[in-house]
Amino acid sequence: MKSNKEKFQKFIERIYLEGAVDRILIKVYDDHITSQAFIQEKVFGARVTLHDNIFNIKNNDLAIVNLESLHNMIKSMPDDVDVLLMSNENNINDTKLHKLVLKNDLITSNFILGKKAVIKNHKSFIDLNNIEEWLFVYDFSDFIESFKKYENVLKDYDTFFFSCKDTVHINFGGLKTMSENLISIDLRITPKKKFKNTLLFDKDLFKSIINKNADSNLMLHVNDRLYYLTCEDEGFEAEYFNTKTKNQ
Repeated sequence: MKSNKEKFQKFIERIYLEGAVDRILIKVYDDHITSQAFIQEKVFGARVTLHDNIFNIKNNDLAIVNLESLHNMIKSMPDDVDVLLMSNENNINDTKLHKLVLKNDLITSNFILGKKAVIKNHKSFIDLNNIEEWLFVYDFSDFIESFKKYENVLKDYDTFFFSCKDTVHINFGGLKTMSENLISIDLRITPKKKFKNTLLFDKDLFKSIINKNADSNLMLHVNDRLYYLTCEDEGFEAEYFNTKTKNQ
């Protein structure tokens, strides 16, 4: 039987985002697993779903209080390890889940689960039903290589944003003022309504999203208060939110 390690590693990488998220609660259902987290004082959010229950249990919660350690452990393991959920075998009366076990014929690795009460970042989320209209929706899949080419040219700027005259432009640098160093690229799409500038989005965080969802179809939805990025490929669905900060 094929190992479930590859799917679990992809799941973890898409919410870990190279260290942006440090702890998660994984909810295990009958036929899928999911996790969501809000970070940076609830400015950025992520929700990742794997439409397959790859574990040996269902209808349970897994508290991961050190996501970096779990990510590094999974990444270091051979591709043929199985990921199992275990109770505390030292106490036959304890039926609660105690650890994740990654093992094959040669290696066994234990990752101890934390307490659910410690995980606070999963409780808030954005209700998309409250979004009346997007300024524009853009298939970002075709622009990924261009984004990687230009986003690091102006190293003094950590963010990018969109602007509009007649068509939508993506801007690196500038910080919304054309008197600063700026690379502006016309995406050749017409917005549903005219706007001046959108919110700022952290370049490194956005790059982590597209790197970890490289096989996905990436759709970017933008309005004056929110970026909403959906990434879908076989078996996986990831959603990312970036909202307005206090200094914008």
